[in-house]
Amino acid sequence: MSTSYSIYVRIDQPHELVVRGLQEIVGRPLIEVVNRRTYFTAKVLGVEISLVYPIPYQDDVIAYSKYSYEIMIEYDGSFDSTYSNSYRKIISIVLAEMVSRHFNCECLAVEGSGDLVNAHFFPI
Repeated sequence: MSTSYSIYVRIDQPHELVVRGLQEIVGRPLIEVVNRRTYFTAKVLGVEISLVYPIPYQDDVIAYSKYSYEIMIEYDGSFDSTYSNSYRKIISIVLAEMVSRHFNCECLAVEGSGDLVNAHFFPI
């Protein structure tokens, strides 16, 4: 089973500015998708990066209410799945650090869901 990888971003900026900044960081346009909720997504280097807001979770091990945005990192199936978890873990840590620097904001890169499996905190 695949592990989930997300970055939680604590920033008080409208989603248009966050979308624009994330596009600059990943070097690709983010496409708006309206489903059960609206999110913005791009495929790059074998992963799909999606910006989701508002965060639909209740506070648990993570105080989700502190964070304004979630960036999800999903394997897109374009390379051997054997490497997908370790690759997405590295991407989530590096991307969280880049987002934190770009916006001068707090980010939390999380591996797993429910119980906190592993987290990397990037303070302001």
